[in-house]
Amino acid sequence: MILALLVQHASAGNGPWVPGQGQLQMYAGVDAQRFERVKAYGLPDGPAEVTVGGGVSSFRGVLDLTYGIASRTEVELVLPVQHAWAAHPEQDLCVAFGLGACRPTTSVGVVETRAKVLLLDEVSGAPLSVAVGGVLRFGGLTAGTRERFTNAGEGTTDFGIRLSAGRSGALGGGYYVTNLDLQGLYRVPNSRTFPNLAGDLTVPGPEVAAGLDLLVAPRQSVALGPTVSVSARPMGLDIGEMLADGVTDVDRFTSLNYAQARAGGKLVLQDPSYNSVTFSVVQAFYARNNPIDTLSFSAGVSLSNLLRSER
Repeated sequence: MILALLVQHASAGNGPWVPGQGQLQMYAGVDAQRFERVKAYGLPDGPAEVTVGGGVSSFRGVLDLTYGIASRTEVELVLPVQHAWAAHPEQDLCVAFGLGACRPTTSVGVVETRAKVLLLDEVSGAPLSVAVGGVLRFGGLTAGTRERFTNAGEGTTDFGIRLSAGRSGALGGGYYVTNLDLQGLYRVPNSRTFPNLAGDLTVPGPEVAAGLDLLVAPRQSVALGPTVSVSARPMGLDIGEMLADGVTDVDRFTSLNYAQARAGGKLVLQDPSYNSVTFSVVQAFYARNNPIDTLSFSAGVSLSNLLRSER
C-alpha cells in the first residue's frame, strides 16, 4: 500500500530524451501531499471509504541527477527525504491497527537509479523519440516503518524496465512536448508466508505504472498542460482480507493489491539556457485499497548543462 510515495515529480529523466554526452542535469524539488480517506475493498458490506488519522500529510525533498554517458545514453539517480504525519494519531482506526500505525515518520525514501538508451530520435528523422531503460530501486532504509500509514516506502529492493516515447515540435511562436512513460517492477519479497497468501504469492507483488504528459508553450518561456498517471499492484489481498488475519503483521500494507489513478496540471517557466522552474497540482480520482482523495503539490528547479565548459 503506497500511501505517501505517489507523487511523481517533474524529473529530468521523464520522457525518452537524454541530455547528451558529458552533460549533467539536476532537478531539486519539494512535494507536499495529503489524504484522508482510503477506498477499502473486500469488506463484508462491500467497498467503503475509511478515514485515517484525521488526514495524513507528507512533505518530501528530492534531488534528481541525470548524466549523459554517451550521445544517446544516460544514467539517473533520485535521492528523496520525507516526513509524514497524521493529524490525529489517537484516532480509533490508528489505534486499532496498532504497531504505531499513525506515528510520525522521517526517513530517507526509496533511492532510485535508472539507465536509459534512446533508440529512435526525432532529430534523426524518426516520427517520434523512443527510449528503453532499466530501473533499480533501494528501499531498505524505509523497512523499519513500512507497517505505518505514514510509511516512506515498503522496505524492498526493486528492479524492472521502463519504456518511454515522446514527440516535440514547433507551435506558432512556441512549442509542444508530449510523452508517455511505462514501467514494470519486480519487488524482491519481504515475506513468503503472509497469512492468507502463504504458498501462493510473495509480498509485495509486481507493480506497473504509466504516466502521460502534455506541455504546450504559447511562447518559449512558458509551458503548461495536463498530466495523468496510473499505478497498480494487481496481485495481493484486499483490505478486508488482510484485516481477517494479517493486521498485526509488519507487511500488512505490502500484502495488498492496489491501484490509483491521478490527474492534474503542470506549469513550466524556462529561460533561454533551458533551465526551468516547474509547478504541478495532482488529484486522485480513482483508488482501490489506496487513498481516494490524495492531493499533491510539487515545485522544483531544473538546471541543464551543469558541466558545460566556458571557452
